[in-house]
Amino acid sequence: MRLRLSVALSVVMVGAALAAALHSHAAAGLPAVAELNLKIREWDIPSKGGHPHDPAVGPDGSLWFTEQMVSKLARLDPTTGEFREYPLKGANDGPHGLVADRDGNIWYTGNFAAYIGKLNPRTGEITQYKMPDAKAEDPHTAVFDAQGILWFTVQVGNMVGRLDPETGKIDLRSPPTQNSHPYGIAITPDGMVWYSESGVKPNTLIRFNPRTEEFGRATIPSGGGTVRNIAATSDGRLFLACSGVNKVAVVDPAR
Repeated sequence: MRLRLSVALSVVMVGAALAAALHSHAAAGLPAVAELNLKIREWDIPSKGGHPHDPAVGPDGSLWFTEQMVSKLARLDPTTGEFREYPLKGANDGPHGLVADRDGNIWYTGNFAAYIGKLNPRTGEITQYKMPDAKAEDPHTAVFDAQGILWFTVQVGNMVGRLDPETGKIDLRSPPTQNSHPYGIAITPDGMVWYSESGVKPNTLIRFNPRTEEFGRATIPSGGGTVRNIAATSDGRLFLACSGVNKVAVVDPAR
């Protein structure tokens, strides 16, 4: 009887606490948040201190990610839970962003070593494409356009670059703002290159037109805090997380 009473009392207390929290949340003018009952699986990565960073999905459904602090790329088979790691050429390459191409090769930014890398998972071969300018010291985030050209940001070096996988040629562009710290990057279906300027206050999005090489700027109404990675949808909208101001935003370039 005591056990049943204790359990019932605990349920009442938890329910009351939850109700109080929701009331406080509503009083603060914040939207209500429903608790989601989701199945979540976690895996320990093989390398201690690997500092797993940006994830990407390969053509076969595998999960790829960078291990920034141990200079490795890694692949997880979500079905079997099996990992495979690919050590890079340098002991401190600091891989950051990565993305898969149509053939299943994994392209990544050597953030600590000033290069773009390509891993062929079938052979383990790694190809490095060094930055042609010493100021482009830290390539950061990468994305492919519809033509298979790799675009990337260079955060501290304050540049945006493109790499042609057919020739290996890298072109770099300096943004219209000094010390703007380009961070996230996305390509909309019309071929426009969008990236966030994380070092500018109030935070801004930059549009680069590869055909005309013209830049355009959009200022985030709230200030944006620090807009980091951004994502483009198939209908041309951009989604972004505004770190520091507790907001998410959607941008519709067509309006």
